[in-house]
Amino acid sequence: MRKLFCLLLVLVCIGSAALAATVPSKTTADLNTTTKITTESGETVDSLVIIPIADAGESKAAYAQKLAVCNGELKKLAEVVAQTNSIEGYFGEVKNAAGETVSLADKSVDEFMPLLVSGVETIGEANVKVGFRFATTYAVDEAVVVLIGVVNAETGAVEWIALEGVGTEDGGIEVVFTAELLAAIQSGDAMMAIASDVE
Repeated sequence: MRKLFCLLLVLVCIGSAALAATVPSKTTADLNTTTKITTESGETVDSLVIIPIADAGESKAAYAQKLAVCNGELKKLAEVVAQTNSIEGYFGEVKNAAGETVSLADKSVDEFMPLLVSGVETIGEANVKVGFRFATTYAVDEAVVVLIGVVNAETGAVEWIALEGVGTEDGGIEVVFTAELLAAIQSGDAMMAIASDVE
């Protein structure tokens, strides 16, 4: 049975009081890891850094602001789900890179965490494929929606975009990020949520 937990790209796991069906529950960050970063053709990208805060020890305090922002959004998500039993009311209309609306009906959030990225300037305009493994396990080829939220520095609102994720043999997922999106994550406060079909 799938458990609902939190994760991280530099990823940081945060906890929350959970609404079991649709909101991730409190967890420990050592269950989450970045497994690989490659070009779309499969070449390893060493210059792009994705750091799980769980591995940063006492330096975790340096990310207190990002954790606070993400925890605030997770609380909002929990409140919306408590009222509507749906995640759509929190995320609103979310589009993919092509500008197409992505449906979140009958989806639940398994993972919700801050994103920390560095080294984007070293990859030019290349897309990168990132592998993640979480406390939540996914079936091979299972389709998930990877929701990337970047905080608008002027308004404080979180602007979400949907990416396609797919389950891998190790129970994790793979997702492709554009350099433009990674740059936006690197330059401000950002977070990631993984949504899958309600079981």
